[in-house]
Amino acid sequence: MASDRIIHIIANIVWLGFAIAVTLESLHIEVGTFKAPGPGFLTFFAGVTLGTLSLISLVQCCRKSQVKVITWVGGLPLRAGIGLAALFCYVALLDTLGFLLDGFLLLLILFNVVTRVRWRIALIASILTVTGSYLFFVILLGNTFPKGLLGF
Repeated sequence: MASDRIIHIIANIVWLGFAIAVTLESLHIEVGTFKAPGPGFLTFFAGVTLGTLSLISLVQCCRKSQVKVITWVGGLPLRAGIGLAALFCYVALLDTLGFLLDGFLLLLILFNVVTRVRWRIALIASILTVTGSYLFFVILLGNTFPKGLLGF
């Protein structure tokens, strides 16, 4: 078990280093503002988020004497394969179905099939997530998404 803990600590340090590198490199590119995001906007906040999560995980790992190891049992490879196939279908159908419908279907599959959330919760979470993303990126930031079948 000690070796699992050391592996997790090393992995978190690597992710933290990667996050710092991404964040610093994003600063060399124009980050911009929320109203006028620059080319480094997404990578900057992705690096900050990854760094924060890896730091939290590192602290948790150092505090605990044992680390929970996730094994590939109980249909996890099948669910991971379904999730990967859903992502490929999302990319392939994005222009045809549009962001709202395609994103909704992707999230519904990911919430229900991959993570095994009840249908009602998956449906509500998918609608709220796609709607929130649309409001944030299209209405607030003024970006455009593929319109597809729904036309908006």
